[in-house]
Amino acid sequence: MNRNLYVLDGSEPRPANSVMEWMRWYAAAQRELARTEIGKALEIVTVFLSIAPKTKAAAVDELERGRRMPALFETTAFIMGGASFERIRLVRSRTWPEAEAAHGFIVEQIQEAATEGEQQVRSTVIGARDRWLARRVEGD
Repeated sequence: MNRNLYVLDGSEPRPANSVMEWMRWYAAAQRELARTEIGKALEIVTVFLSIAPKTKAAAVDELERGRRMPALFETTAFIMGGASFERIRLVRSRTWPEAEAAHGFIVEQIQEAATEGEQQVRSTVIGARDRWLARRVEGD
């Protein structure tokens, strides 16, 4: 079992049994959970990363001690600007439902700010991320 490579069984992540299993899964997988376009200049995208963002030894240690699954889902903002774009990693989540909730919350916050006439897209995105993180901490 490779403890830093993950696949999805439905919406549940699990460690891949081997690198070959992960490669086959990854080649055919639909890893995008949600994509929301906000205007012409902003996209919010949530994906399943499939690789634990830490060393193999640390991942093995956490799983063997019964700790939570690593944060394998990531919500990112892409701010378009002419021929280039800025990528802002917003939050990582441990479960599919948490990732969906984070995506929805961030999109809602940005859309509310946009309707209130807020002009700074980047600050709006960062503000939405910070409100999600504060909300998540309060819920723990």
